[in-house]
Amino acid sequence: MASNILLQESALHSSLLPCRFKAPAMPAHTLVRERLLTRLEQASGCRLILLLAPAGSGKSLLLSQWHHSQRLPSCWLDLNHMDDTPEALFSGILASLANLPDLAPASREQLLTALPDPLSPFPEHPEQLLNQQMAALGGAIRTHSHLILDAVENISHPQSLKLLDLLLMALPENLSLILASRTPLPLDTSKLQLSEQLLFLQRQELAFTADEIRQLFSQLNKSIHLPWVTELWQQTLGWPAVIRLVSQTGDFSLTRQYLQEQVLATLPDKDLQLLRQMSRLKSSSSSLLTALINSPITETALNHLAAAGLLLTSDTQDHEPWYSLHPQLQQLLTQPEPIDPDFYTQAAQLLAAKGLHFAAAEQAYKAGQPELLAQQMQQLGDHLLQSLEPAPFLLWKTSLPTALLEASPTLLLISCQALILAGQIDTALLHLQNAGLKDDHHARLLHCQILAAQGKGDTALQQTLALYPQLKNQSTGIRVVALMLITRIQISRNQLKAARGFNREAQMLAHKAFNIELEQLLVYDQVCIEMGKGHLQLAAHLLTEALRRPSIGAVPRGRLFLLKGYLDWCQGNIRQAQQFLEEGISLLRPTGDQHLISGFLVLSLTARTEGDITAAFDWLAEAERSLHVHHPASASWQPMVTALKASLWLDQGKLDLALTWLQQLADQGFQQPLVHLPLQGQLLQLLYARALLSHRRYPQALTVLNNELENTRDYPTSGLFILAHKALALKHSRQTSAALECLREALLLAQQENFQMPFLSADTSLKELLQQLKEQLSPGSESLDFAQQLLEQVQQHKDRKTLNDPTRPLEKLSTREEQVLRLVAEGLPNKEIAERLFISLHTVKTHLRHMLRKLDARTRTQAVTRARELHLL
Repeated sequence: MASNILLQESALHSSLLPCRFKAPAMPAHTLVRERLLTRLEQASGCRLILLLAPAGSGKSLLLSQWHHSQRLPSCWLDLNHMDDTPEALFSGILASLANLPDLAPASREQLLTALPDPLSPFPEHPEQLLNQQMAALGGAIRTHSHLILDAVENISHPQSLKLLDLLLMALPENLSLILASRTPLPLDTSKLQLSEQLLFLQRQELAFTADEIRQLFSQLNKSIHLPWVTELWQQTLGWPAVIRLVSQTGDFSLTRQYLQEQVLATLPDKDLQLLRQMSRLKSSSSSLLTALINSPITETALNHLAAAGLLLTSDTQDHEPWYSLHPQLQQLLTQPEPIDPDFYTQAAQLLAAKGLHFAAAEQAYKAGQPELLAQQMQQLGDHLLQSLEPAPFLLWKTSLPTALLEASPTLLLISCQALILAGQIDTALLHLQNAGLKDDHHARLLHCQILAAQGKGDTALQQTLALYPQLKNQSTGIRVVALMLITRIQISRNQLKAARGFNREAQMLAHKAFNIELEQLLVYDQVCIEMGKGHLQLAAHLLTEALRRPSIGAVPRGRLFLLKGYLDWCQGNIRQAQQFLEEGISLLRPTGDQHLISGFLVLSLTARTEGDITAAFDWLAEAERSLHVHHPASASWQPMVTALKASLWLDQGKLDLALTWLQQLADQGFQQPLVHLPLQGQLLQLLYARALLSHRRYPQALTVLNNELENTRDYPTSGLFILAHKALALKHSRQTSAALECLREALLLAQQENFQMPFLSADTSLKELLQQLKEQLSPGSESLDFAQQLLEQVQQHKDRKTLNDPTRPLEKLSTREEQVLRLVAEGLPNKEIAERLFISLHTVKTHLRHMLRKLDARTRTQAVTRARELHLL
């Protein structure tokens, strides 16, 4: 009774309102954040779990999911500004702990009895009181539990913050503290971090992934065009509330008001003004802002905003940190205003003094200062070669007077390099011819790049090999570009050993020059070489190491993501492949980089692997759009796009159409594009052989496949796709023993590299052959384990949309069923068929029923049509 009286008296205090101790109800269509719930579960023994992110990041929703999942006992306290006194905070904490589900009644009574009397002064030093309650609580808690404090940004009073610190130190071993806040908290967490007793989740961890965006739209029964997922992520960086609003309206119409009210309106005026100043610059530092606005801006202030998730840290070679606005805030705060030339000129000069010439050029362009812009551009030759982003250079070039451009050979060469990177080959050639720099070594190298882009690879290779020894006095960047050009031409000709030699020399040059950016570019070529050899495990190691390095540019990193996605597809990791591919595309799409086409093609392959023919065609359409918009003069990619379309036509049963196009492409032949996928050179002949199999032209298919296998003699693992199709051709030729031996050879090669896709992407009749081979393998052998893994992988996709196997009917027809089929095609009725074959009428009907089922037909006419498509007649 005494405790009830105390509780009634304390309830006068706002901190004890019952609703404060209940986690928010789960809204309809809630996306379960399983990856984050798993992290919370893994860190459940940590002393402190801290969620720090801006409004709308899903902190409360995630913790509510954790609380309601009942994975571990927990209690909840929703804080507001009324709790910002030590006594109110202390009361709320004790009352919340009293709600722990496994707490004994006596312990709950003790906590409620200890609630401070609102009419009595709260002790200035509550350590003893707090320690006493925590010690008693530790003995009463039966299983490890969590105290969840939400909206901790409402706590700012020094004594209240001190109480949180004391609570953190006094927690019993079997109780963890979970804090969610929009703003950084002045808690001493260094010791917890060193002892691995802290889990810290910030904006980037709480953000939606591209896969979670798809899941959210799927839950809402709303369709989303797949390429738009990457664009949406790029615009929002996965900000959950923004994406939810977009999912409701289909656009960004509601996000502006939400961010204004929930984010900007809660900021102090000084922070809001600082963000407005930063919106005028792409990135900035404390010293730059101090100089520009004539007011001291400390790194502490910027770090505070970055910790709250409103600023992003930028990579520069400067000694001090640089920051940029979150893209949603940049869009919100950027206001139409008169151009202030003095502001941008001063910014350009300050940036140039720091050696940040690219940022300086951006500001000089905004200031309308062509001379200052030209000075900065002349310092950016190596930057262009490393960043591979020509768009800014081409934009700046338009603002330079012709006389200024022609007076500087350096500017002309940089402009030509930008045009080449942008795929404007004819314009680059015209500029180079008009420049009159025939004897300039850099100009000659640009001409070699133009030849390669025009498909004149042999000439480009010869001239670059002759030119390279003369480049000794050129910059490291130019020498490396020459070696990269040689390497890529050799790769396109499948001269992988020679390509690796030039690639290794380029890597040594970049390493000696301590040029990390160039080293990362060269990793891309090395991975292409190793994948071309079939060395997937080495390629995976190289990519993992490269992607661990700090980001050095959107284009180089985006290209590596595409390769990683392609590698994951080769090893059967479809979901992971899609994630890397979409992340790579989100980085490359704004630049129009030619490697985008590779990404779209691989996404088409992943969609086909999952049986989604519509999505596969959609990605090929994206590839064609990218070709027409960004690279209209590049015809080298179109045959590959057409070949992949023909592969999908085979899946749809359009056998004649597919063979017609693949026959035409095979007869014409085509030169590999300089930018292409590893193993891409085999693809056309492989698909042509598949089309031949669909028309039962098995000897011709075997000839094509055997010829292609000759090209993989040096690196047998690179021929796995061909071996798998050769096994199919032998099987359909009724050479079962040879087919099994061929498949055994493929299996032995594949298991070393976990190379699964040659088996998973083949037509379904290969599964039957693999099942037969499994029965012949030694028990306990690695080959048996790998075969079982492949069969399980195929089984996991059994619910996907079924693709037609163009190489055979649904089930093989028996000899008698084939005889019946031929007579049906001649138009004979059942009675005459029975007489012709000397069997009963009942037997004829039985054969007809089996034949219709195997050919997936309902009528005799459909059966004959399907049989002709399969060339059974």
